[in-house]
Amino acid sequence: MKNRTFKFLPTTITDVDQNTKGSLFGSIIHYKFKKWYLNLNIDTDNLLVLNTEEDEEVQYYGTAFMDGTATIKGYTDQLTINVEGATMPGTEFIVPLSDVSTIGDSGLINFVSLAENGVDRNNREEIIFDKLNHEK
Repeated sequence: MKNRTFKFLPTTITDVDQNTKGSLFGSIIHYKFKKWYLNLNIDTDNLLVLNTEEDEEVQYYGTAFMDGTATIKGYTDQLTINVEGATMPGTEFIVPLSDVSTIGDSGLINFVSLAENGVDRNNREEIIFDKLNHEK
């Protein structure tokens, strides 16, 4: 720690459930240990990033493995998380849609095209749902 900043050199992170790994680096800055700002980066070729169970209070659940990069930036009460990546085998992401008339109107999932002038500048844009559970 130096001048209110915790700096993370590239460090291997490992999930304890599936033993998948990624690299974490960046910094965390604080103001009097009350206001916190994160600037973290994760890079992986296969990391468990979601491992939750079904519950009435959650908007989504399941197991997700990713290949790609993620940035977590901003004050802790206003975080921005950007992910550029693809799902890996074993991913099962479930969005219960019992109270939603159409997925496009739900606000739960937004598909964003990064094509510019008809040219796709992001070859990792594909989103794959291996299983989508719809309960009536």
